[in-house]
Amino acid sequence: MLLKRETAEERTVGVRDDFWTPEQLAEQLGVSVRTLLRWHAMRVGPPRVTQGRLVLYRIAAVQAWLASREK
Repeated sequence: MLLKRETAEERTVGVRDDFWTPEQLAEQLGVSVRTLLRWHAMRVGPPRVTQGRLVLYRIAAVQAWLASREK
């Protein structure tokens, strides 16, 4: 019997409703994942949660970050 290894996507199934992956957020904002990484390094991007190599963005936190940038 072979055991199937879980992918990062499968591990976040219960959390998917409240969080976006970097790819999903990049699509929502119309930027690249690389831009999200650059924003994180410069400490100007939306807050994110990490668990090991898994990076997620809480949708409510992204919405608050966007609202804080309104002029």
